[in-house]
Amino acid sequence: MPVAPAHYDIHQDASPALAQWGPGIAYSRLFRFRTGPGVETPNGEIECDLCEGWTMTGPSPTVYEVTLRSGVRWQDLAPVSGRPLTAADVVFSLRRQSTAGWPNSPLLAPVSGIVASGDRAVRFTLTRPDAEFLERLADGHSRIVAPEAVAVRGDLLAGPTIGTGPWQLLEASDSAFKYVANPGYFEPGIPAVDFLQVVVLPSDGVRASALRTHTLDFVSVGAAELADAVHNFPDLLWTKTIQPGAGVEVALNTNARPFDSADARRAAFLALDPWRDVNEIWLGGVDVTTGLPVPSASWLLPREAFSEFLAQPRRAAELAAASGIAQGTAIDIIVAEFGPEYAEQASRIAQDLATVGFKPALQRVSTRRFADEVWFGGKFQMFVGAQPPVSSLSDYLLAVHHSKGPWNTTGYRSAELDALIEAQAVATDPARRRQLVLDIQAEIMRGAYRFSPATLYTHWAWWPGVEGFGPNTYRGESYFLARMWLSRQ
Repeated sequence: MPVAPAHYDIHQDASPALAQWGPGIAYSRLFRFRTGPGVETPNGEIECDLCEGWTMTGPSPTVYEVTLRSGVRWQDLAPVSGRPLTAADVVFSLRRQSTAGWPNSPLLAPVSGIVASGDRAVRFTLTRPDAEFLERLADGHSRIVAPEAVAVRGDLLAGPTIGTGPWQLLEASDSAFKYVANPGYFEPGIPAVDFLQVVVLPSDGVRASALRTHTLDFVSVGAAELADAVHNFPDLLWTKTIQPGAGVEVALNTNARPFDSADARRAAFLALDPWRDVNEIWLGGVDVTTGLPVPSASWLLPREAFSEFLAQPRRAAELAAASGIAQGTAIDIIVAEFGPEYAEQASRIAQDLATVGFKPALQRVSTRRFADEVWFGGKFQMFVGAQPPVSSLSDYLLAVHHSKGPWNTTGYRSAELDALIEAQAVATDPARRRQLVLDIQAEIMRGAYRFSPATLYTHWAWWPGVEGFGPNTYRGESYFLARMWLSRQ
């Protein structure tokens, strides 16, 4: 992994460094996301982890009863010492996660009550129906911790790390984390190896070099490093998984001239050719999307759906002329210093806009200034930057795209879009919700105010002999690590 976690308290850290690769993998959750070879990634399909089953009760889907598996025990480490998991442990843990001001408390914001309704049953009461409630419980940060472990120091910042998960923490440092298989894990044959070491290597190049020398069995690397490694070692296996909600975002301020005009926005979008940049800037390591953090790639608009809105320079020029946009209309494009590719993307956008009569000027700002003044302050005509750090689809839509959203700094307002966003937030049927989300994306593109010209892929490479590799890192998922094994020494 690229960085080490700042500490080991899973409820007080929102980074994937702890939840996905660090000591967080020693803990279980009530639910998890399906993972494994052949499973579409990212994949938001829910399955039980600590639970045995669940039901929705009451006149509306706001009461959930979750039944725990029998026979689950804590790892045999003091002071918990292998005792059975109870419903009271789950209640303690999730109430702790909900502590006001803690970074993972928003995951449980819709929950008004958590109680043990039996030794192996937990009841959740919600303030409103929530399409993502089970996702919130499956999120990599919603781990179940033991009261005795917290009581040792009053927190888990320095441990002890004692969970019910497949991995038992053996050793931790700023450079590596070593785990052994939990001998008392409740699923037979899991994990499929006896030992796991996760090494902290910040550089894509260094990770690729460690793979080449067989120091590592598998890595995630950048597109360029992957292409080079596969070229030099043809027997390497590789794949890539799209990461909706991560990458470059372009947005127009609909409250500021000239983009208070819908025709000006549409002309600007039609002038852009992001698919050219996918290959020339990003070496094929990205894709064009609306930027929504959807639970599955099948929820993204297909490329043909974008053809009406992008990469049509002739239509862009005609629309700009017909709508009375003056030649040489000035546009300030703020680009944040997230990396050279972001700057190059902004430069290409400026070149495209110039071809239809706009006069763009790039203004480069620090990431801190970008967050304060652009993400939250709304001080821009147009920006090119990273996407806001929101993993929940509903939270993102309600905060960024809804007319009343606190992060709706583009100022775009649409009653139809608001209605679609509100409907998907309570749609518990996945098929209906998927269609609503596709309709939302089409409406966003019709509004011509925000999209992602470069949604990132995670690139993975591994050596033959690493079996069962099916990475799914959606919302901090890590269970795929427990399903891998080596068929060689």
